[in-house]
Amino acid sequence: MTTNTKRAAKGGEFGANGEWYEGGKFLNTVPENAKKAVIAKPAKAARERVAPYQFETAPVAGLRSIYQATVGIVATHEGDCLAVRTDAGLADTLAYLGKSMEWAVAMVARWNAGERWAPQAEVYPTAK
Repeated sequence: MTTNTKRAAKGGEFGANGEWYEGGKFLNTVPENAKKAVIAKPAKAARERVAPYQFETAPVAGLRSIYQATVGIVATHEGDCLAVRTDAGLADTLAYLGKSMEWAVAMVARWNAGERWAPQAEVYPTAK
């Protein structure tokens, strides 16, 4: 079986594009096929859940969704508003997050008042 691809000679050689190829590796025979440097793409702004079945991107960098940070963690969605959880595990959850009951009540009140975004430092706990 023969192939039309050329391999670098033993010891290596330069390809047509001016790049070095080690011996036995496939050799570039077209000058226009230069290797391209890998450039990291900037991350897209993440979409966050701001209400049931509603996803948006933060209007300003550094803001996080109050709904996403509270629902299922310290709050439940009931009808058109949020309510702070009342189960026995809430105290453990707040202790783990390093937040207080006043914080949970304030976040739920802010969301119920129509506010959807808050600074990340207010919404998410800091590193322990």
